[in-house]
Amino acid sequence: MKCRKCSHDLAEDAKFCNKCGAEVKKQKNHCEKCNHELREDDEFCKNCGEKVHKKVNIEKEKDQMVQKTSEVPATTKKSKKGLIGLIMGVVVIAVIVLVVVNIKDTDDNKVVEEEEPNNEIEDYSIEGLSEHYGIEEDLLTYEEMSDAVNRIEADYAEDIKGLNNEEKSMYIEEIIEEEYGEWNSLAYSEGYLITEGMSDSDKQQVIASLLGNFTYKNIRNPINGVYQLNEVDKATTLYDLIGRSSRFGDDFDEEDEEYFMMVGNTEGYYDLKGINLGYPTFEVIEEDMIYGNGKEDILVNVNFTTLIKEDMTPEEMKELILKSIDLDINGSSVKEYIPNVDEMIEEINDEFEEEAEEIYPRNTYHALFGVFLPIEDVVEGYKGESISELEEELKNGELGVPKINLEGHEIEFIYPEEDSPVNPDNVE
Repeated sequence: MKCRKCSHDLAEDAKFCNKCGAEVKKQKNHCEKCNHELREDDEFCKNCGEKVHKKVNIEKEKDQMVQKTSEVPATTKKSKKGLIGLIMGVVVIAVIVLVVVNIKDTDDNKVVEEEEPNNEIEDYSIEGLSEHYGIEEDLLTYEEMSDAVNRIEADYAEDIKGLNNEEKSMYIEEIIEEEYGEWNSLAYSEGYLITEGMSDSDKQQVIASLLGNFTYKNIRNPINGVYQLNEVDKATTLYDLIGRSSRFGDDFDEEDEEYFMMVGNTEGYYDLKGINLGYPTFEVIEEDMIYGNGKEDILVNVNFTTLIKEDMTPEEMKELILKSIDLDINGSSVKEYIPNVDEMIEEINDEFEEEAEEIYPRNTYHALFGVFLPIEDVVEGYKGESISELEEELKNGELGVPKINLEGHEIEFIYPEEDSPVNPDNVE
């Protein structure tokens, strides 16, 4: 573009000529050589003979195109717009689908990572088990603990001189905690120590016990009779399930009439909708103790536990518990026999939110639910006896065998012998 006043070459966006200062106004087409005004149909400048640049023709063609477009019927315009819109819509949808699929694939991968944690134990060494179950401490083996205790007894001989077994054990326990940490202190005081040559399954049960679980197998290896503990290597008995064994550290008086419990003789575990259920416990109680309604009617409190066969995450355990209360007992839903069941479900959800990193070890017992059944629905021979009379008659077999029906399985309750074994296997 040239200045109309001085013919100086101007930039396309110039508003003033940078040579003469003239204001650059909208101009007609001019010859770029002599600045002579041109007509629209000129192909050569009539002043200097210069060939007219294509810019003029381009502008002319553009104007013609605009004119033609303005003359297109409305229906045709809409048709073209609709086609363009359709094409654009397809493109946009395709892009969205690709993005969503990509996001979904990414999210699915995350879900797989979150929902499929590695619950398999890859290393059964004491270090491997500690890492698997989240114990952030170097646990001592029985042999290492024994050496540590012998050294402490030698180093602090004057301090522990004259102490009885419990006082001495407590003193050494505190030193071990200072030097080796809380988990080792607990392992010493409870005798939960892994010995040389122990099987992998027994090692796992020792660590599970150390974590506070009720294990299928009770294994203790105390150092020098700490707290007067004895060496134990014994599977669970029916006496353990009703809490009458020395396993729990309580000295029960066999003549104590205030403590009475029976156990369901399932002879193993039923697989009920993916839940291992067996050996429920039976206890009688006054209705007022549960509902606070002043009634002295007798109820039967039946509690169910599960023996899990594989490590479980908190989410898996929560789902197991919530699924268990959908079972049927005596022809009705378990939920009908649980007081304040909605509150219980809410508490379960809250509880397991706080245990997101915990692992529930395999071969351990865990409570599922407890129900309160009318005594007449369980003990057919009940005739209005008091609780103490009822317990005595049940123990002596005078009222027949108490029974419940769980998902089609009839379960009879017995007062067990002390050494009656628990069968961990599934039965039909």
